[in-house]
Amino acid sequence: MRRTGLLVLVTGFALVLAACGEAEDGEQGEVSVNSSVVADPIPDPTAPSDDAASSSGMTVDGGLTIPEAINYQGEEVIAVKGYVVRDGETDKLCEVLAESYPPQCGGATLTVENPETLDSLVLIEAEGIQWSEDYVTVFGHISDGVITIDPMVMG
Repeated sequence: MRRTGLLVLVTGFALVLAACGEAEDGEQGEVSVNSSVVADPIPDPTAPSDDAASSSGMTVDGGLTIPEAINYQGEEVIAVKGYVVRDGETDKLCEVLAESYPPQCGGATLTVENPETLDSLVLIEAEGIQWSEDYVTVFGHISDGVITIDPMVMG
């Protein structure tokens, strides 16, 4: 019984190897590649676009992370996701919230140039600090660690 199982296994393996080595035209030893399957590499979201019409206008996965947005080299409006933290002096978009109470920005941050655009957000407040409980997505231009939110673009 054991020999029969081994024989079936070896025979099955040989059939698989034979099928893998056969080309589309039936000749043994050559493997043909369909060139229509090969596509351009996935574009880098942080690279500037040469074609302004290439934007789909859709936000994927809530937008770029703060580090991705900081590294972005284009001049287009981009979607950026992060936590909003207001400390009374500045509004920031933060990569993470520190576990202190009230929370502070952790990780990479962007300073919000026009904080009045965030006035409609529901924020939690304690000890003079306000913050968003979840990620928010904003649309704007990035320059030197500062985001200028475009109030005309909604997500």
